[in-house]
Amino acid sequence: MSALRHIARGTATLITGVAVLAAIAAGVCVWAGYRPQPVLTGSMAPKMPVGSLAVAKPVAATTVRVGDVITFQRPDDAAQTITHRVVAIHVRAGRRTFETQGDNNPAKDPWVLALPGQVGLRVAVVPYAGYAAIYAGRPAIHAGAVGLMALLMLLGVLRAIWRKDEPAPAPDVRLAGSRG
Repeated sequence: MSALRHIARGTATLITGVAVLAAIAAGVCVWAGYRPQPVLTGSMAPKMPVGSLAVAKPVAATTVRVGDVITFQRPDDAAQTITHRVVAIHVRAGRRTFETQGDNNPAKDPWVLALPGQVGLRVAVVPYAGYAAIYAGRPAIHAGAVGLMALLMLLGVLRAIWRKDEPAPAPDVRLAGSRG
């Protein structure tokens, strides 16, 4: 095997191994209750730049403190999820409300949050991984990944079927009493 082919095979194996390990790690994290959220804006820069992946763990809203970074649904657009810092907590008649602000924003968010139940508490930020999460969520990428996996499986099966088997070496058969 040529050196270039050996390097290409090793590189492909390394990339595949890293991708599989990343997928397993992501699956275990999601199974354990952690939720990844791509950072789409610069409101939390420089600690959470655009393209990062914020990882949040669900916690009781009653445990959230000023300074915590939480992930929540935007009150005026439930389809949008935001990760901002809690800058104030108010308790009135036993009801807790939260004020939030992006670290890079000059003013507080224009809402006061009432967070019943649980909220996502940021536990980690993974630089650049948000880009992969954003692109992986697109339907064309899903279809391409499924097609690529099917093609690779087909090629593996065809290679196994058509692979030329090396002829086995002839057995060394000697008759009793013969000289060899």
